[in-house]
Amino acid sequence: MISAGVDIIEIKRFRKAKNIQRLADFFLSKKEIKLALNSRDFCQYLASRFSVKEAVIKAVPELNIGYLDFEVLKKDRIKPYINVITKKFKKYSISVSLSHTDSHAVGFAIVNY
Repeated sequence: MISAGVDIIEIKRFRKAKNIQRLADFFLSKKEIKLALNSRDFCQYLASRFSVKEAVIKAVPELNIGYLDFEVLKKDRIKPYINVITKKFKKYSISVSLSHTDSHAVGFAIVNY
């Protein structure tokens, strides 16, 4: 079965967060946080990763995937991909795309299971 999910978010929601590090810890792995800290725009990075994680979760709500069950990484620093952390989800094929403007971030996911 193939399923798709999409999410869009305003980046200013992250810029206005009272405790941005606590928010990052809520949905990013340690590896993702390290990458976020090295990004040009921390809040834009967080918003794009949050939206793509939401898209994956929306694509397969019946699987009860959580934010920390997978990571959004980049191959060759260009193409985003999903690194599944929780073993029970390793058999799923997940493709993602993310994009952003100055004001919004969007994530799209296709899950084959």
